[in-house]
Amino acid sequence: MTEVVNQSRKRGRPATRKDKNGRLMPVRADRDRLMKSLFEYLRHRPDFDDVLQLSGDARFLRLYDALHDDVYRNTSPGTLCRKFCISLRDLVDVWREYNALLGIMYTSTHFPQIAADVVHNAMSRDVVCPRCDGLKSVRDGEAETRICPMCKGEGQVEVPGDPHAIQLVFEVMGVIGRKQTAIRIEQNVRVESLEEMLRMTQKIAIGEPEKVAPQPKTKPGDRWINRAD
Repeated sequence: MTEVVNQSRKRGRPATRKDKNGRLMPVRADRDRLMKSLFEYLRHRPDFDDVLQLSGDARFLRLYDALHDDVYRNTSPGTLCRKFCISLRDLVDVWREYNALLGIMYTSTHFPQIAADVVHNAMSRDVVCPRCDGLKSVRDGEAETRICPMCKGEGQVEVPGDPHAIQLVFEVMGVIGRKQTAIRIEQNVRVESLEEMLRMTQKIAIGEPEKVAPQPKTKPGDRWINRAD
């Protein structure tokens, strides 16, 4: 692990180093609070050992062996990580990748139900009439009643499905294509003048203009001779 000692520290402050990812850390590994906090959380997780063993990285395999070796029982996990060139980001990345795979597995298991819910939301359904609250009639004035003009005495009306769910179902079935951005806007482009900006806009919208061959300059009195190609 490449470590750089911070020589420009203020007086009275502990010396620090930078790991290979540029993170500041104390010179003594057992005083690395972030590393210590991470291991206090992960050591209580029963699947942390599986993450180290199934990572396929020799560094994590050596770390797993050291954590279960009595020879290193008095050695802090942060010290072991520095010994095996494992940074804090390395641990976070391997833990994140493991949990991402678990999330994909969980999502795949419940995907049929999720797809069924999306299709159900895309379908039209009957709801209670909002005009008569399902009473099938409305009151005009104080005494007269008449059939509800919205549900026509049925007490319920049909409402269309959610438009976003409908569009998603059509995209999955291939009926319509996914929306794509027609014009990509370049943000980090420096424009020197209004004329240059107009040329860039024309290039993006309609393409490069066709180049016209330069015509020879003529003088008063010159005659043009038309020749057939």
